[in-house]
Amino acid sequence: MYTTEYLLTSEGTEIRANHCFAAVEAGMNTLAADGMQVSHYYSSYAPRPAELPNVDTVRKGLNVAGSELMAMRAASTAPDYTGPVLFEAARGRFTACGGS
Repeated sequence: MYTTEYLLTSEGTEIRANHCFAAVEAGMNTLAADGMQVSHYYSSYAPRPAELPNVDTVRKGLNVAGSELMAMRAASTAPDYTGPVLFEAARGRFTACGGS
């Protein structure tokens, strides 16, 4: 993979950084019984392709991620929350933006 990151500041600083690395990435999706989409991922990164995990390690990682996804799919939904909601930190942000 090849990525480029840019940093631009209001003072006029412009920095461009290029990164090259090898990756194995897999995305998995399923639907829970209530129709909600559930996603999980497996990834491994290395500076060079030769340093990526071998096929057996990737296979084991995919099996673990798949098992975790199936567990998430079968998990019960979280109960509704009926406790207090704290707005103290948000109030300061709204005030700083000119709101009341």
